[in-house]
Amino acid sequence: MVDPFLSVNFVAASKTRSELQSLNRLAGATRGMRGRDASVTKQFGSDEEAARFYLSRIFEGDARPAVRGLTAPQSPEVVPDMKLQRADDLKGTKTKLLRFEQTHHDVPIFGGSAVVELDQKRELVGVRADVVQVGNVSPHPSISQAVALESIAKLTGTESHDIRPDRPATLVYYHDDRVGLWHLAFFFAEVLAAPANFLGDATDRHSSGHGLGPSPREDRPLLNYIVDAHNATVLKYYSAAPMITKAKGLDVLGVSRPFYVERNGANFELWDTQKHVKTYDLQLTDLGKVPSDPVRHIESDFAGINPAAVSAHCNAVLVLKQAALIGFFVSCASA
Repeated sequence: MVDPFLSVNFVAASKTRSELQSLNRLAGATRGMRGRDASVTKQFGSDEEAARFYLSRIFEGDARPAVRGLTAPQSPEVVPDMKLQRADDLKGTKTKLLRFEQTHHDVPIFGGSAVVELDQKRELVGVRADVVQVGNVSPHPSISQAVALESIAKLTGTESHDIRPDRPATLVYYHDDRVGLWHLAFFFAEVLAAPANFLGDATDRHSSGHGLGPSPREDRPLLNYIVDAHNATVLKYYSAAPMITKAKGLDVLGVSRPFYVERNGANFELWDTQKHVKTYDLQLTDLGKVPSDPVRHIESDFAGINPAAVSAHCNAVLVLKQAALIGFFVSCASA
């Protein structure tokens, strides 16, 4: 299994004063001001402008060409392939999270994202991103959405006219990690149809379905589907609502450990809803500043992704099992 995504993490609290000064020194420089007085203090006109500036600075300082290329120095726009999705205010920390989606040829990349956290002065708190370089795949579909829906109908044993979604599909670039290939695909959201084995598929995480058995909310499950826009192959499907899922990963000793996670959108999160355990990566920061999201991965097989978090998650669940504790437990890992 090949994961092409590259992780980018920047936590201001873990940086030295000189490193932060280096990051902010060019805050007065825009693409038309390179080479001018770099000590000028820039007054950002918006949260998005500040977030884009910081993303550009961090990306251009990365040694990996695929990350540096996202700055698009030939473009007048700052990190043009990162599209702002939404901004959230965090009342507890009085900071703001700006969430971006990575695109390629203006088509969203499934799993490509960046989150920028700013304080009230629009100074950088941190950046977390998973970005990728898309292969040579045509951005123009060869089939219609109707043909793609026929594939879903065939898979689910449903009449195609019975599964018409409420809104049109969107195009996405999707990477099939099992074979290492990129696809242009239709993304159908909240389709009221599921394959026959969907609810019973509790342990085989190499399949496309997810779930641990029927529950009241799964009587008529809503699923998201990703269908190849050139040959109509159903590449992936999963619940449109968060669902508990069995996963696995390597701990710090290199031992494969099974554990439960929550399937949330395109990601699997280290969140065991049965034992009430969420696992966060503090990125060497203060315990008082817990990130907004638990550790996540685009596949349920974490393989070598964040072994410290896998160990923390599994061991926290084990402690709760042995002690029969009741309540909400947060485990943390620093990597």
